[in-house]
Amino acid sequence: MHTLRLAIALPLAGAILAGAILGASGYAGTASAHSIGIGDVNCSEEIDSIDSSLILQYGAGLISTLECIDDADTNGDTYINSIDSSLILQFSAGLIDSLG
Repeated sequence: MHTLRLAIALPLAGAILAGAILGASGYAGTASAHSIGIGDVNCSEEIDSIDSSLILQYGAGLISTLECIDDADTNGDTYINSIDSSLILQFSAGLIDSLG
């Protein structure tokens, strides 16, 4: 009984979290169609933690694409993964000066 509840609760919680993040990011189509460059994966014209979160969701297979996917590979290694997400967080915190 507990296993069944857990099997239903965890995916549901993940879907709710993903929906909240996507809704807040404008990923569903409300964002600008223009990216400011490397790191702006949702084309919001800002590079922030939302971009980082979207990259993690993409890497985990929770979402199938990114609005500005060409700007997701922040370190130029041809992969979109948690390293790119981490670099975006460092950039948005002012710890590094540039991406790409």
